[in-house]
Amino acid sequence: GGLLGYAAGGTISSSFATGAVTGSIHPFVGGFVGQNRATIRNSFTDSVVSSTGEYVGGFVGLNAGGSITSTSTSGSVSGSGTSSNYVGGFVGRNDAAISDATVLISTVDPATGVGVYGRALVGGFAGWSNGGSITNANVQASVEGTLTSVGGFVGQMSAGTTLSFNGAEGSVQAPTQVGGFAGYMNGGVIHSSFANTSVSETSWTGAAGVGGFVGHFNNGSITASRAAGSVQGWGSVGGFVGLMSNSGSI
Repeated sequence: GGLLGYAAGGTISSSFATGAVTGSIHPFVGGFVGQNRATIRNSFTDSVVSSTGEYVGGFVGLNAGGSITSTSTSGSVSGSGTSSNYVGGFVGRNDAAISDATVLISTVDPATGVGVYGRALVGGFAGWSNGGSITNANVQASVEGTLTSVGGFVGQMSAGTTLSFNGAEGSVQAPTQVGGFAGYMNGGVIHSSFANTSVSETSWTGAAGVGGFVGHFNNGSITASRAAGSVQGWGSVGGFVGLMSNSGSI
């Protein structure tokens, strides 16, 4: 991480990190902290983050515990190679609590042409939200994934996740399971959130859902949320949800 590799506990406040953070095949790379179990507040990073491994984030690679509040990041995030999964503009994977956070990536990575880039489970804010909560967070970024589960805010979310009062703006593109807010929703709750994004499915072979808000909605619930922007794809294309299956509810 730009400040710490592993924050196992304690409190970090009113701190910042800038510059380039480059990781190898090993996981947990973040512009501020690689892996977090501490309380972090009132901090920011302007680091350019790149890695060939998993769990890569503009602020934190893996938020495994503790809490993060009143923070921001503005540097581009890039994962390259066959292991570059779980890539997010703020957090690669979130299992805990994040609130009042901002991602504003106005300068793209010249190598990728976008602000956030990875293989699978790629999101403008979070690559994978595996439980935990994200509240009052906003992202402005261009996002691209080369495989699946790619979203303007979160690439994939699982049961036990609560996302409330969040927003995504910009663009998102991937071969399949791509959405303006979430690429693949396999559980959890989204409440009072929005996506103002242009969404593009880049391959006609997948057809697993492309939507203005959620690409593939398999489980969970969505309430009081909206989507605006263009949606382009070849199969299971929707202005709000591309493909709805199993027991999802709106």
